[in-house]
Amino acid sequence: MDEIRQAGNIILFIDELHTLIGAGGAEGAIDASNILKPSLARGELQCIGATTQFK
Repeated sequence: MDEIRQAGNIILFIDELHTLIGAGGAEGAIDASNILKPSLARGELQCIGATTQFK
């Protein structure tokens, strides 16, 4: 995340975005979506996600 913030010109594309919810979320762990959330909320990261309507 630090490298993305420093570059300042990154648009992150995540295919199958729905798979991030709960990814790495073992008991006591932070899932992948919660790692991205603060940077997205502060406008430090731009993200495009793709999924299907069936997921």
